[in-house]
Amino acid sequence: MRGFKHLKAVEDAGREAEKEKRSTNVFDMSGQSKFKNDACDIYAWGGGARGKLGHGDDVDEKTPRVVEALLGRNTKMTVCGLHHMMALSVSGEVFSWGAGANGRLGHGNVRDRYLPIMIGELRGMDVQVIGCHDYHSAAVCDNGDLYTWGRDMSGCLGYGSNKRP
Repeated sequence: MRGFKHLKAVEDAGREAEKEKRSTNVFDMSGQSKFKNDACDIYAWGGGARGKLGHGDDVDEKTPRVVEALLGRNTKMTVCGLHHMMALSVSGEVFSWGAGANGRLGHGNVRDRYLPIMIGELRGMDVQVIGCHDYHSAAVCDNGDLYTWGRDMSGCLGYGSNKRP
């Protein structure tokens, strides 16, 4: 039942932030996300290998620490993969960071990113929802278009084969 304690700690941090007229985006490391209508800051902690916490290093964090690179970005959604994370701003900007293997970050390369970086290919596409899993990621736009990237194991990217067209 560690997950419940984890979420309780985030909820407590959220209550403290609300006292300061700010709110907190809540996520857990099982790939689940919490969506809030109001903009908020992101706090991350746990294993920091390959930059997956977004703090600019690979240090493990035992307590919640704000992801400073996203301050003021009006984040409305965060999602967690196995070794990477993504955030969606109210204005539809998508940021990713962590392990870049298989292109799962969407930056056109396989480099690890220790700080959140905007995914340029999605700029101006009015992204509404994001998702990520162990080795791939996805974004859904306002018009219903679905974009996927990363490792295409058993056709999980939706291209009908293991190779992109």
